[in-house]
Parts: sequence; C-alpha cells; structure tokens
Amino acid sequence: MRILIAFFMMFSLVGCAVEQVKVDRAHELVSAGDKMVDVTTQLFSEYKKANSDYMSAFYLSNANCDLTPDYVVHIRTGVPGKTTCLEPSEYDKYHMKLVNEGRSENDNPYFTSVNMSYDDLLLSSTTVLIDGISKYMASLSAIMAGKNELADQILSEAVSNIGAVDGLIKNLNDRDLISTGDFKVADYQKSISDLYGFVSGLYSAHKKSINVDDYMKLHAEKVKGIMEELTRNVNNMMTSMGIWKYGAKAYAMSDLNKVKRAGGKVDKSMLSSITSQPRGMARESLAGSPVAFSMDVFNNAQADLSNLYSDKLNDENKLRVQKETFDRVIDGLKIAADIAKILIM
Repeated sequence: MRILIAFFMMFSLVGCAVEQVKVDRAHELVSAGDKMVDVTTQLFSEYKKANSDYMSAFYLSNANCDLTPDYVVHIRTGVPGKTTCLEPSEYDKYHMKLVNEGRSENDNPYFTSVNMSYDDLLLSSTTVLIDGISKYMASLSAIMAGKNELADQILSEAVSNIGAVDGLIKNLNDRDLISTGDFKVADYQKSISDLYGFVSGLYSAHKKSINVDDYMKLHAEKVKGIMEELTRNVNNMMTSMGIWKYGAKAYAMSDLNKVKRAGGKVDKSMLSSITSQPRGMARESLAGSPVAFSMDVFNNAQADLSNLYSDKLNDENKLRVQKETFDRVIDGLKIAADIAKILIM
C-alpha cells in the first residue's frame, strides 16, 4: 500500500512539475515581450532623431527640393546634369502624362518619389504588435497548463493590443502612409485585420468555455498563413526603413562633390551635417532588424504550434514541442532585445 501511495505521489508531483513548466513559460513570454518592446521603443526614438538629421542634410544640400507637409520629394531620373528634384510644375506635367498613359507613379521613367520621413504610426504599430503576439502565445502556454484565469487575462491584453493596431492602421490610407520599397500599406492592413479576427475568435472561444484545442485545430493552417503574410509585410516595412536614407545621403554628397569640383565654396556646417556619425548610417539601416527578427521567431513558432494543434504530432511529442517552441520564442525575443541595445546610438 505504501508503495502505491508513494507511486501516486510521485506521479502527482511530476504532473505538477510539467504544469508549472508551462505556466512559467507564460510569464517568461510576457516578460520577454515587454523587455523587447521597451528597448525597441528606445531604438526607434534614436532612429527618428537620426532621420531628422539626414532630412536636414538633404534639404540643405538640395536647394531646389521643396519641403512639403508629407516630406515626399520627387527625384529626377534619366536626365543627367539637371537639378536633383523635379520642380512643382514638372511634377504636375509628368503626373498628368502618367495619368493619360494609364501608368502609376511607381512605374515611370521620369522620377522616383521618395518619402524622406517614416511615419511614427508605423513604427509604433510594430512594437504594440509584438507585445500583442507575445501575449497571444503566452496565453496558449497558460491554456495548455489549464490555467484558465491567467490565460483569460493575458489573451484579453493580446486582443486589445492587436485590435488597437488594427483600428489605427485601418483608418489610414496610402496618402497618409506612403508605401516604400516592397512594403505596401494595404497588405499590412489586411494581415493585421486577419490576425485580429483570429485572436478575437480565440478569446471568444475561451470565454465561452469552448474547447480551445478544437478552435486552434480548425484554424491551424489559416493562422499559419496569416503569420507568414504578416511577417513578410513587417519585414518589408523594416527593410524599407533604410532604403531612402542611403539615397538621401548619396544625393547630398553628390551635390557637395559637384560644388567642390567646380571650385565653389563648400558650406562647412552642411558638410558636417552629412558626415557626422558616419557609422550611424549603418546602424540606422539596421534599425528595423530587431522587429524583423522577432517576427521571424513568431512565424516559426506559429508553424510549430499549427502542426501541434493539427494532430500532425503524436501525444508523446506534443509536450516536447510545446516546451521547445515557447523556449525558442523567449530566447528569440531576448536576442532581439540584445540586438536593439547594440544598435542604440
């Protein structure tokens, strides 16, 4: 009898240990996400300051480029020897020509539109999004451990954060947030809305005591696709953050070089504004890498979770995959935060 009691006590302790491991992952996920958001917010603050410096250098060194409310300049292409930017009358002429030809400004031989400033709303949306996704995954850890009250609290915060991003981005259009590089605002809007719809449905199922496993199994492939698309959009956004900065600085340097070759006088303050913090340019072009890295971590984790819930794994491997998946997310968020710390100027 004592042997049986000892056996059942040992079995019970093992069960508690397994459950505690999962609950610990939920708290660690939330903590790692919070720290990642804090340090990335600081990095973006530094990035915005650097952005302002480069804009000043560009406008100072390109007298014909007008400062506009949306900070968009139209860079001349294919016409060497002329001014860097189109004159307003030229832009109007080319714009009407493109309209008559049925072509868009993104595909024309006359000029390239460059957004000199990245919208603060886009940068802010990514940090709130990371916080929301980390809490969504933390809630799954709590649900798997049977900690419904904890799961409800964390999942509610995930829905609120992702919903806030959805509401913010949905009310903006392409004239408010000009797409840059491969990043397209409309694609980002759709992927955010899709994720919000999924997480809201998960929260509703949990609140109604509907089997969450059934909900996750039903949407396993769908949410996997949503996360893949969202990751692609965010990574395109982060990549495009550094595209025009090199262009702006190159144009400024080109104009200064022309003045120097022509024997003209170079404004020392202008030269200083362009050449200051030369290594900062490299850091600035990488400013989006912590967010991009985090999204890749989330994307890989979602693929594993989708496999887990879609019954592609046997029971023996499910616990192992749960633990390994959440551990990778925690480690990934910590690495992303470390990258952000290194990039802070």
